[in-house]
Amino acid sequence: MKITFRQGGTSQTPVSPAQPEMRDHKRRKAPVRKVVLIVLCVAALVGGGIMLYKRNILYTYGMVSGGVVEVTADVPTEIQAIFVAKGDIVKKGDVLFTQYSVEGESRIRRAEAALESKLSTFDLISGDSGEERDYAAPLQKKLMFLDLEQQGNALARERMLSEARFESRRLKTLYEAKKERHENLEKLYRLDATTLRQVRAAETEKDLRYHEYVLARDHYNHVVEANRIAEAEAEKSYRARESTLNRSAIKDDSDVDGLLSEIERARAYRDHLRQKYGSGGFRAPFDAIITEVNVSPGVMAHNGEPIMSCASLNGLWVDVYVAPDKAGLFTEDKEIFLYIEGQKRSIPGTLTARGRVELPVPDLLRVKLPKLVSAVYFHVAVENDDNMHPGNIVRVVVK
Repeated sequence: MKITFRQGGTSQTPVSPAQPEMRDHKRRKAPVRKVVLIVLCVAALVGGGIMLYKRNILYTYGMVSGGVVEVTADVPTEIQAIFVAKGDIVKKGDVLFTQYSVEGESRIRRAEAALESKLSTFDLISGDSGEERDYAAPLQKKLMFLDLEQQGNALARERMLSEARFESRRLKTLYEAKKERHENLEKLYRLDATTLRQVRAAETEKDLRYHEYVLARDHYNHVVEANRIAEAEAEKSYRARESTLNRSAIKDDSDVDGLLSEIERARAYRDHLRQKYGSGGFRAPFDAIITEVNVSPGVMAHNGEPIMSCASLNGLWVDVYVAPDKAGLFTEDKEIFLYIEGQKRSIPGTLTARGRVELPVPDLLRVKLPKLVSAVYFHVAVENDDNMHPGNIVRVVVK
């Protein structure tokens, strides 16, 4: 078969399967080994980077804790009603339960009687009575008296200092005048000393004037020192009078001050007994979560028996347990992030204490840390968060 081209008029030999170019062609092999090596190197670099990143980051778990208060009955107490249950969150001042105690009521009555007795004694001393007693009046009178005395002493001292300054300026002016006169006389005698006798007379006069100058200088220094001594004596006398006045005032009013202190202590003790045994019920001392209720309404709680316990929601911290081989990563310069289960938002923490020994892992954390039997304990302080309560398990990330 022959192919003819119209324009050129040339022909080409037909292509056959036995053409030499096709018979000598060799197929090019794909670079499999090179591709595999590149993939392995990239994977090694990525894996090494991830391992290096994770090596400096610590992942562990901790348990939220707070100050726990256990309410116990120190006298036989009948529980009338309970308004909370285990797990409830209460605010400061909320009534937890009502009670009645014969011994508690007796203590309240005795405390009120003691307070009224001390108030009556104060009424006799101050002359006031009723609920509008002015406890601070005696102290204010004493303070006013001391202020007046101090002002008077300050005026007297200022007047004495002014007189001493005036005398010092007068003596200094006199000294300057004598010195100037001495210099003028010295110049005059030098000009008039034309003969030896006159020179000798001038020298004698010079010595005389010099001795007068020395005497005047010594007198000036003596007067200045005397003024300083008088000023120091006046200051000493002022301090002595002030100390005597203070001692006398304190001695005269010591019974009033002591009585006021006793009144405040008696009032605080009465309020404490009312809060503990009063019919108004026992109130929460702070924001807390109820961790345990040990009694039921109508039960008589005897001495030492627990009534309920609660954990404070103020000043929470996290008990963090770390594997011993990774405890070295937990340092003060690291950032601590806490994650509550089911939330993505992190809560910052601050390392405040580190345990020196290994402690057993609590039962609540064994599910999260199954491979750890004992771990190093860390105390991490956190800010109050509405979603964080004592007993919660949190995930801890240290970077």
